[in-house]
Amino acid sequence: PNVVSTNPVASAPVGLRLEENFVSEKEELLLIQLANDCISLCPDGGSKLKNRTVLHFGYDFIYTTNEPDIEKPAKQPIPDLCHSLCERMLFHGFISALPNQITVNFYEPGQGGAK
Repeated sequence: PNVVSTNPVASAPVGLRLEENFVSEKEELLLIQLANDCISLCPDGGSKLKNRTVLHFGYDFIYTTNEPDIEKPAKQPIPDLCHSLCERMLFHGFISALPNQITVNFYEPGQGGAK
């Protein structure tokens, strides 16, 4: 897909980029399906944190240091779909290196990320 110029997003975190149409409709559906299947992919059902369920791909995550635990691979590798999207982000210069860890957060209705 064509990558358009970065658009400002109202009240967005500093550094957030919005690249419209970067993910195709087909990829969007596949990502939704992947998210819906994530809990069943992980034998332990994910980590239960304060107000969310968290899954890690690639490596587990150390919350005290905000870094991946390179000594402890996660139970699941980074999904192929995510890897291909990351490769495209690298190609377009949106990231400077491929990630070795991805965290997926699942929030219950009415909950959200920290502000």
